[in-house]
Amino acid sequence: MNRRLTSSKSIWLLLLFGLFIVLSSCTKDLNESAEGEAKTFNDMVNIFVEIVPHLNPENVELNDWIFLFQKGLIMGNRTEAEIVIDRSVFDVEDTSCGDYSGRYIQFKEVRQEKIDGKVEEFNKNGEDCIVFDKNYLLALYSLYFSAPEGVTNSFYNVKFNVTKELAPQGVVDQGCQGMPSCEIRVFNVEFQQKLLYPDGEEALYFKQLKISPDVPFLARDLSYCISLAVDIGDTSVPIKQCLEVRNFGKKN
Repeated sequence: MNRRLTSSKSIWLLLLFGLFIVLSSCTKDLNESAEGEAKTFNDMVNIFVEIVPHLNPENVELNDWIFLFQKGLIMGNRTEAEIVIDRSVFDVEDTSCGDYSGRYIQFKEVRQEKIDGKVEEFNKNGEDCIVFDKNYLLALYSLYFSAPEGVTNSFYNVKFNVTKELAPQGVVDQGCQGMPSCEIRVFNVEFQQKLLYPDGEEALYFKQLKISPDVPFLARDLSYCISLAVDIGDTSVPIKQCLEVRNFGKKN
């Protein structure tokens, strides 16, 4: 039996507070058999051991700006939603983040949610402490494929490669200002994650992550997608959640 989200309320929590949802075109991801040689948690860590040294947490500066895009459609009731997030750093200070050296940042965030034509806008100030230690960063990335204690965690159809791709379209449209080239390195990781719970229930996820070391650190995770299945009444609906960086740069 698969462990799935079971209510439209759960879907909206994912939509409004997590990633965007596209209820289409991800059935293939879920139907691909999770068979063959299983990879372990340590195997996944080793992939990110190759990625993390290329990333620079110290590359966070005053006025850094990113633009995130989320869009969703709930099949059945045809409810549509679109979310955009505009986030800009207005204060930085080198300091300690607990036991680590790091950089304290404050940022302004404008979040606009459009649901069935109704638009709401939310403004807030936030803060974060960017840790410079690469082992700490590796531990953060492990959250993408970790599992609760007591749950068997295995991985199938794991793919990892490095490609050259164009920067997000918004950056290209602005002439790739401050970048040596519009072409950037992208680390592509995708895998199926199978969780087996002590009660015998299973959950299967298909995850995709694109990371670039050639963009500002706050924009490094260019996209992160999860495919899974959601039970709505007696119907199992495939969904795909993604968070995508559409633009980045400096905001004065």
